[in-house]
Amino acid sequence: MAKKIDLSGIRRIAERVAETAKEADKAVARARGTLRRRIVPEARRDIQTEYNLKAARISAGLRASNITDGVELVGSKRGVGLIEFGGKATKTGATARVRVGGALSERPGAFVAPLLGGNTHIVERYGKKRVMTAGRYKGKKRQPLSVEYGPSIAQMLRRPGRAEHLADFAQTLLASEITRLLR
Repeated sequence: MAKKIDLSGIRRIAERVAETAKEADKAVARARGTLRRRIVPEARRDIQTEYNLKAARISAGLRASNITDGVELVGSKRGVGLIEFGGKATKTGATARVRVGGALSERPGAFVAPLLGGNTHIVERYGKKRVMTAGRYKGKKRQPLSVEYGPSIAQMLRRPGRAEHLADFAQTLLASEITRLLR
């Protein structure tokens, strides 16, 4: 006597498992997108608690992108001019406060000047006089100018404890987002 075995239940379970795997991959991809969008503001907030810099300037120096197995947060290595740390001209030079609540950094002999590109910076004169090749003093002997910089956004990201804080934020966000998407 032949027995019939119904495998439709197993087939339905296999299809459901395959659909769940597809949904899980989609949920992970969406969670990574959410993390890519939200990691920059979190890093900006964290940096802004320590450095005396405007939010827009910090955000301009941060970039998040998807990589094969996660999200990469990159800070610009270009220096940030001291003028952006609340730099001001004084009678004896220029001052800026790099850290929130930190000491006022004084630069005797420095001054605030608009440069050839149109941006205003805190600058100092250095070296011997030489013949200028551009600007309003072209052809005249002047001392070259050196722009004074503070830390770059990349250096701010490398501060001790910041990577751990951002990694904890990312793990918490990914876990809650994947859980939400798979409900």
